[in-house]
Parts: sequence; structure tokens; C-alpha cells
Amino acid sequence: MKPGPTEQLTISAQAAHWLCVLTDDEPQTQAAFLTWLRRSPQHVEEFLFATATWKKLHQAGATGTETVEEIAAAAHAADCGTNVVALQPRMAPAAPVPVDPVDDVVPVPASRRGRIEREGGRWAAAAALLAFGATLVWLATGSGSTYTTAVGEQRTVQLNDGSVLYLNTDSRVRVHFSEEQRTVQLLKGEALLNVAQESARPFQVTSPTAVVQVVGTQFNIRNRPGNTVVSVLEGRVRVAGRNGTHGVASTAPADQLAGAGEEVSVAGDGRIVKHRPQDIAQSITWRERRLVFRAARLEEVVAEINRYSPRRFYIEGESARNTRLTASFNVDDPQSLANFLQRYSKLTVEHSGENFTIRGASHGPAD
Repeated sequence: MKPGPTEQLTISAQAAHWLCVLTDDEPQTQAAFLTWLRRSPQHVEEFLFATATWKKLHQAGATGTETVEEIAAAAHAADCGTNVVALQPRMAPAAPVPVDPVDDVVPVPASRRGRIEREGGRWAAAAALLAFGATLVWLATGSGSTYTTAVGEQRTVQLNDGSVLYLNTDSRVRVHFSEEQRTVQLLKGEALLNVAQESARPFQVTSPTAVVQVVGTQFNIRNRPGNTVVSVLEGRVRVAGRNGTHGVASTAPADQLAGAGEEVSVAGDGRIVKHRPQDIAQSITWRERRLVFRAARLEEVVAEINRYSPRRFYIEGESARNTRLTASFNVDDPQSLANFLQRYSKLTVEHSGENFTIRGASHGPAD
């Protein structure tokens, strides 16, 4: 069995690794690859685009006329749905996994192209079959302009104006574009938006408590209980509160213009607070399926980790809730939090079925 990619690699690098190690006659490697594909829709996305890229690299090697930029653009635009073939009978087809277009393209080293061409065709077909099933889901959900993710799922959606919408776990958005306006409603959860510039059509994002006006920028927006948090990574946005009756933008002087590196919180009563966090990039580490905490209360840490898994953490005792943590955790591995607390704190962690209960060392009924 050929070794699989390590978890320390990015998902893009893992996809490129699989292209390099797959062979025709090693069932264990094939099974490991399919397990990796099923683990996340993003794995399927990255493998599809890595496959499209090596195909274009092979073609470019034959003609010698295409630039790297042209290869990347062609791979991004590749339509796998027109090249669907059945998997060989001895392999059970995987269930379709929803995927949407993304911008990341992973080039494969030229020294490996020949081997990939010989060994990767059958696996490219498998990925194409998955993509075809995903296309049906895309058409069904896209027709209603509503996009959702389940607990633990993340999804990338490329909008028809070129903007890209990244949905985090347990989220829901509604998209409506007209000739005069582009609107995204964050109904639940969290999203990162990379907005294409288009001066003729303003881009507006709304949440239950806020209205965000943008031109061309990248920002994260999250619904929290009672407020909305907007984190600006690039460009500028204007953030306003919403009228509780009509849900329209407030015209109060409290409206805030926020630039790169700034974060704005909008409460349900329209109050707006702007500040500059120590590390704005921390707001989007979820795109790497990581959660980073700096001197955060354990209660906040547990609330974040519980968003990504049906396995739940519960805390008993004020001392445990107020314990401060500085750490980074994989959202797909809730056990890592339990291991961390058992190793580096005086707290106790007990398993109850699939769930965990955290207690202070001296916690008792009266605590």
C-alpha cells in the first residue's frame, strides 16, 4: 500500500499527493483514497481541480504554447460532467458528494506527469463521476438561490458575478441578483465572501441584525446569538444596524466604515462596536478546518467546537467555564480538546457515550 498524505499537508497538497501515489492494482491504496474523498466535499473539489490541472499540463507539454496562467484558468473552467465514465465493476461507486466551483488549482510537478497520465485516468473518471452527481445537486439547490451546510460541513459556491461564497458549518444563505442589486442574506451561521467589483450593481449582505454594503472586498460575517460580527480582511465595508420592524439599513450616525484588519459587532438594538483584533486572520482559520484560541474562556472554546460535530462537550462548574485556553484544534477531531485538557490542565474530562463532560478538579454539587 502506498502511503497516504499526512494531515499536516494542506488539502490541495493532499490532492496532489493522491494523484502521484495511485496505482491500478493496490486495493488498500484505492480504499484509502475513496475514504479520503468521502471525508469532505472540499477533498473532492481539490482532487477534481488537481486532475484537471495535470491534464492541461500534459496538453501544454505537447504543444508548448500555454502559460501557467492559461493552464490554471482552463483547469478552473474544466467541465467534468461531459466526460463521465463508469467505474470498473469491481469497485463500488461512492455516494455523490456535493461540490461547487473553487479557485484553487494545484499544479503537478512536470517530472511526475508521465506517471500520473498512466496511472491516474481511472481515478480521474471516479472523480468525474462524483462531480456529475454533484452537478445535479448544484442545479437543484441553485435554482432556489439558497445554499446550506450541515453540521461539520463546509461548502464553496462561485456566484454568477465571479464572487465566491464560502459557507461554514451549519449555515444557510439566500442569494438574489437583479440588474440593479446583488444581495446575500445570511440566514444562519457564518460565511466568508470574496466580492467581485462591479460598480453598476452594489453588493449587500444582510443578517438578522446588520446590513453590510461592499464594492470589492473580502470579509467574514457570522451570526451570533444577539449580534452579528463582520471581520474585514481586504478592502472596506460600511456596516449598519437593521430596523427591527422592516429589516432595512439604519441611517443613524452610528453606521461604521470598516477597513482591512478591523472587526465590527452589530447588536440587535442597532449598537455598533468597532475594534482592531490582534490577528484578523484568526476569524477565517475555519477555512483550514482549524480553530485558534488565544486566552479564550473554555465556555467560548466549547461553544465553537460544538458547532462542528454532533459529539458534544458539556461543562460543569464556574471555575471550569472560566478556565483560559490558548491552543489550536482540528474541527474534525473533537477528541483533541479532551486530550489537551487532560494533559495540560487540572480539569477532568469524562466520556458519556459519544459526548464529553468537563469538570473542575474540585467541582462538587455546590460549585
